[in-house]
Order: sequence, then structure tokens, then C-alpha cells
Amino acid sequence: MASKVKTKKTTKAKKKSTKSKKNDFEKYRQELLKYRDELKEAVKTHAASLPDTGMTGVSGDSSDHASADFSAEMFGLLLEKQAGTLELVEKALKKIDSGEYGVCEECGKPITAKRLKALPWARFCLDCQDKQDRIEQLKKVRRQFDEVTG
Repeated sequence: MASKVKTKKTTKAKKKSTKSKKNDFEKYRQELLKYRDELKEAVKTHAASLPDTGMTGVSGDSSDHASADFSAEMFGLLLEKQAGTLELVEKALKKIDSGEYGVCEECGKPITAKRLKALPWARFCLDCQDKQDRIEQLKKVRRQFDEVTG
């Protein structure tokens, strides 16, 4: 009989905990939705203002062409970064819906509220993010080394 009471209490506590989590995550959902809308608008605006580097029919010296190329490259990098962040925001929203939000994709541990507040689309806990960053840095160094050594 005691086990039935314990089971009911445990189930009730789990339901309350899940409900509490959903309420906690609702503030993140609202923040992510707002940020998603801002990013979509920014991507649309930047894509529309992407400079034309063809410079067909335009006179100018090589520095004009280099400047135009540089501007186009910078716009492209900005657009790429914004589109990548938009994708992460979309994934975070799907995770809220599926109940997987706030869980590190690498180790399965909870991502701290402090980290989620700073970066609501975080995929990894801080420890795993550090590992990911070190791996990316090593890959970058390796590519640079390979370029130099041919």
C-alpha cells in the first residue's frame, strides 16, 4: 500500500516538474520567437542590399573593384552568420515543442539557466561547448597548416 502512495506522489511530482519546466521554457520560447522574427527581417534586408560586384559597365581602377569585392564578401559573411543563427533558433523552438530543450546534445546533461539566458539557442552545456570550440580551432589550424604545406 505504501508503494502505491509513493508512486502517486512521485507521478504527481513529475507532472508538476514537467509543467514547471514548460512554464520556465515559455519565456525562452517568447524570446526565441522575437529573435527569430528580427533575424528573418535582418536576413531579408541584408540579402536585398547585397552589393553587386559585377561592376559591369562601370569604370574604376583595381582598388574600386577590390573594395566592391570586399564589401560583397563582408555582406555575404554577415548573411551567412545570420542565417546560421536563424537555423539554431528554429531548432531550439522545435526542442521546446519536443521537450528536449535545455539538454546538452553531447552529454545529455541540463544546460544551465544562466547559459540559456545568455544564449537561448545553445546546443551544448558549457563544458561540451568548450570541447566543440577546441575541436573547431584544431580543425582550423590543421586547414591552415595544410594550405601552407600544400
